[in-house]
Amino acid sequence: MSRRARIDVSVSVATVLAACASPVGTVCNDAAIATCSPSAAQSHIFVSTTADYQSGSLCAMASDPVCLRCDVAPTAGDTVLATHGGLIIAMNYRSDGEDSVTIVDPSTVPGLIRGQIAMRLDGERRLADPRAYVVLDGSVGLVARLFQASLAVVEVEGRPQVLRTVDLSQFAAPAPLPNPVAFARSADALWVVLQRLPPDPTQPTIPGLLVRLDPLTGAPIDSDATRPGVQGIELPCTNPIGDPAVVDGALWLACVGSYRRDDDGGVVVFDPATSAVSWRLRETDALGNIDAIVSLGSQRFALRVSVRAGAALGVGSSRLVLWNAATGALQTIFERPGYTLTEPLFSRAGRLYVGDRGDEMSRRAPAVHAFDPVTGIEDTAALVPFCEPPYDLIERP
Repeated sequence: MSRRARIDVSVSVATVLAACASPVGTVCNDAAIATCSPSAAQSHIFVSTTADYQSGSLCAMASDPVCLRCDVAPTAGDTVLATHGGLIIAMNYRSDGEDSVTIVDPSTVPGLIRGQIAMRLDGERRLADPRAYVVLDGSVGLVARLFQASLAVVEVEGRPQVLRTVDLSQFAAPAPLPNPVAFARSADALWVVLQRLPPDPTQPTIPGLLVRLDPLTGAPIDSDATRPGVQGIELPCTNPIGDPAVVDGALWLACVGSYRRDDDGGVVVFDPATSAVSWRLRETDALGNIDAIVSLGSQRFALRVSVRAGAALGVGSSRLVLWNAATGALQTIFERPGYTLTEPLFSRAGRLYVGDRGDEMSRRAPAVHAFDPVTGIEDTAALVPFCEPPYDLIERP
């Protein structure tokens, strides 16, 4: 599953336990890494980690030279990261319902926690499960809550708090909930991606939806003046997942469909100028479920592809794949058993990163790997071993 969803949890729990267990704040006894504390200038990559899906850490990572510090801030065991200026926004999911957003200033050692905002509001019974964040204006941001029918507008400076909510319930039908999972900006437009999952989320049958939002308030904007009410853009696929890649104003979305199948999903492209949506890549060509897409520029992308292990929800392997959309060429550059790879990250420095959560049974240690996005060759000198399995990667502006 993508870092943006909580579907088919059973595919990964058995394979993401830590392969080493050094205390938080230390380095994993690797001779290639000296004990160090990356400076604010070095630390552009931040990583959330977890060994047990109950608790974890926010780590600061530098690769020139290789350096790691994992006591920036505590996190939950399932934490998705975003940024707001120089701040790190940690979106924490907890099975006890205490979902929250933690605002961290990473410029100090350890990081300074500016505040924490509860994501399940008074009167709400369901879990919130914050999965995505986007800046609206100034110190105000918008949080996508997967299991609530509304977005949360939050203040992240001053007194961190939920200012109001944005109702999305009108876009859910025929699903029980709209299931907002990601945001994307294209030119002056802001979009939210809705999964619209059925009661059995392992068998998605309802097309995903794109809804345009006011970029300053988060309020939905109509995308079809010929029909009554506020309309979204229906996708030709189910279970859109992960952050869309934005290329020349168009949104490229990974749609996984069902993890039980590898013939019902792929990559679709939405052109806001024409409102047209078209298929660009099928799972049958990628030989697995595509559940993450990252733009590398010039019609080139990095994909995360999971390969089924039989008819059940199990995943036999996870692959990092380079895709040239202009030529159709697909190249697997990294593969690990089970569902152990994070969503990839393409840095401003031109490196392609992916986290490997490791494997306890084979004693494969968790690490973050770096690749040349053109050749696909791994930069082994930039390998960063971790004490706890990486869960999500983000680059600070």
